[in-house]
Amino acid sequence: MKIDTRTKFIAIVVITTVIVITDDIIKMLATLIVGLVFTVIVRANIFREVKRYKKFVNLLIVMILVQSIFEAAGEPILTIYSVNIITTGGLIKAGMYLIRVIVIFISTSILASSSIDENIHGLAGFGLPFSFCLMLSIGVRFIPILTHEIKASYLSVSIRGIDVKKLSFSNRIKLVSIIFTPVVVSIFERARRLSQTIEGRGYSIGTIRCARKTKKLGVIDYLIILGFVVFLIMYTVY
Repeated sequence: MKIDTRTKFIAIVVITTVIVITDDIIKMLATLIVGLVFTVIVRANIFREVKRYKKFVNLLIVMILVQSIFEAAGEPILTIYSVNIITTGGLIKAGMYLIRVIVIFISTSILASSSIDENIHGLAGFGLPFSFCLMLSIGVRFIPILTHEIKASYLSVSIRGIDVKKLSFSNRIKLVSIIFTPVVVSIFERARRLSQTIEGRGYSIGTIRCARKTKKLGVIDYLIILGFVVFLIMYTVY
């Protein structure tokens, strides 16, 4: 089943908006279920996104535990020396935080289920300028390049025998400034070459562009959008 990219954007906006503004765990669970059902419909791979950001998973687990420990509301479950360590309110807070994290991964997987070109034309389909959509997609592509450049710089420092963890705070600041200077210069140089390449292929800002394939919302797209509108109305009413 091929779902239009604009439908995916609407779904992401609805589920992320609801999950951020609500404090009712029942509504959050309902939003989570809706998001998971939609990932199945668009065949999004949420586990791939979790694996991609697995370095942050441990940090998120620690933050969830902190949420459960330092919340004094509710009935105590674990008490040590008259101090409530784990309470029912803390577990509810931790569960809400976990649901929000899962919804973020769901939104990322839904967005990743479409190609960069489809996402650009999807944003342009909402009336946004094509140049803005193009710059946004290029900026997203630059993030892994920037990450790779920083890792390569730290690796080169480690190979030269410098243990970053043993440096003082002031020396770490100096090292970061030394590392980031060539990285920023490299990024600007890449951007300049990319700009020249785009201009060499005839692209100019402000011109009317056409596409070989035109995107049209189908019956399934309208039904899904209607379903999300109804879900949003039910959330505001109840």
